[in-house]
Amino acid sequence: MKILALGGCGQQGSLAVRTLVQADDVEKVIVADINLAAAEAFKAKTGSDKIEVQQLDVLDEQALRAAMLEVDVVANFVGPFFRFAEPVVKAAIESSVNYVDICDDTAPTVKLLDNYHAAATEAGVSVLLGMGASPGLSNMMVRKAADQLDKVNEALIYWSVSANDIETDITANIDNAAIYEHAIELMAGTALQYIDGEFCVLPGGSGLEQAQFSSLGQQNAYYVSHPEPATIPRYINAKKVTNKGCVPGLDEVLFGLRDLGLASHDTMTVKGNQMQASDVAIAVLARLDEISEPVPESELPACSDIFTEVTGRRDGETICIRLDALSSEGLPRMDQLTGISAVVGVLMMGRGQVTARGVYAPEGCINPMIFFEELATLGAIIEERVTSVPDKVK
Repeated sequence: MKILALGGCGQQGSLAVRTLVQADDVEKVIVADINLAAAEAFKAKTGSDKIEVQQLDVLDEQALRAAMLEVDVVANFVGPFFRFAEPVVKAAIESSVNYVDICDDTAPTVKLLDNYHAAATEAGVSVLLGMGASPGLSNMMVRKAADQLDKVNEALIYWSVSANDIETDITANIDNAAIYEHAIELMAGTALQYIDGEFCVLPGGSGLEQAQFSSLGQQNAYYVSHPEPATIPRYINAKKVTNKGCVPGLDEVLFGLRDLGLASHDTMTVKGNQMQASDVAIAVLARLDEISEPVPESELPACSDIFTEVTGRRDGETICIRLDALSSEGLPRMDQLTGISAVVGVLMMGRGQVTARGVYAPEGCINPMIFFEELATLGAIIEERVTSVPDKVK
């Protein structure tokens, strides 16, 4: 199996690549990145002779398509995906190569599902979107629970990424800010949710709820713009699908930037120069990162937590199935949950275990039994709890 890993030396992609090269049936992983020095340093650090490196700008269509020649799977880790997902998917379809990404932005996910499914089907290509932690693992946790029910009522997704689990250093390189751009979109933009059988758009950061996470404990969770509420109702009949998340140690800063009008893509004038408001927000975050003392890990562990609650009917009883994602290696981490989920998606794609042709979210094309069996071999633990829900008195 030959894999093209776009952005494979970044925080999310690097763990995935290190894991992929350990698979016996992976012959080669081409790590392609706009920063050749970073790719070369990553290869040297891993010491794997299965890794090749290549300098590549994913917006260079000709170079991108050339890089896709003679590989079995394209694995895309280049964010923010609202900027970079569509051109890479388009190139993969035109190159007739199967594709997996960790796209966690709602707008491009919906656009790709709606506008590229027919072309991918005709080309005989499988395009798997959002195979990370959330979305990705979260979708498959919902699928696993839903498959145990006769009827699904609601699927609720919760995640928490502590600020100490974000390793991107924007102080050293402000252009390396994809995760912060995404955070601004999540918490300060709009959030598509699915409530009472209808899609609705709510303010990001609204819907405050106290959520009890397994590792990080009780946290404030808010409606966020993640793709699960847009994709799960396509494949699972439910009345409600929501996604609430938080970034402890950063939420209040993001809300402050929103309140200052710095969360939009509108232009603003700064000393006579036209700038995008969100770029100003990134600069503010970089400055805060430079001058602020980090929160001690004793107060805020480097940890990313995720759980799902799926409620429905089984054998005439209303039950709630809660699934928590844990790790055999200590506290679950964002790069771990994202990376190993992507690895399983890439391996299943390369092994021919994804047979559906077209554009899909994970819950629409991935066999959950195979997925979770493979995930367990990579150190993930899925803890399941089933509780009875008293029926409401009419």
